[in-house]
Amino acid sequence: RLRRRLPVRDLPPSRARRPVAGLTMGFLCAALWPIARPPATTLGGVVFLLPFGLSFLRDWLVVSGRIDPDSAAYHRLRQALMTAFLRYLPLPLRLLTATLLTQRAWAALADPVTAALPYASLGVRAPGTAALFFALVEGAAALALAAGSPAGWPPSWPSSRWG
Repeated sequence: RLRRRLPVRDLPPSRARRPVAGLTMGFLCAALWPIARPPATTLGGVVFLLPFGLSFLRDWLVVSGRIDPDSAAYHRLRQALMTAFLRYLPLPLRLLTATLLTQRAWAALADPVTAALPYASLGVRAPGTAALFFALVEGAAALALAAGSPAGWPPSWPSSRWG
């Protein structure tokens, strides 16, 4: 942009930029493990990489001058997107993830030999036991995700109560 003599604006500070990048890198590291397979990695890719890509797009639009980060319209749009992502999207994602985890757990219990193959390739001595253990963990995670967390939990205790 500088060589073409186009304006380049500074990025405003962002509280979300580093956490989104850190979570995305953490997901990518976990997705490279031999035991990580679709559909979990596919869902995780969408959940983690979509905000990462949207963050880059927003930053490019700000730097190129197409968006004014100080405008009221930008703040209204940002607030609407944050509300959608933080209030309305988590429940469907939680239910979808719980469904996929349940499906994986049932598949591992129905065909323990196939489920044990990734663990055997890692040199685990009892791959069937490892597959059963992770199927139970996936089932428990599915239940926890489906149940969710009630609003206001954990409670914020008054500091005077604990001294």
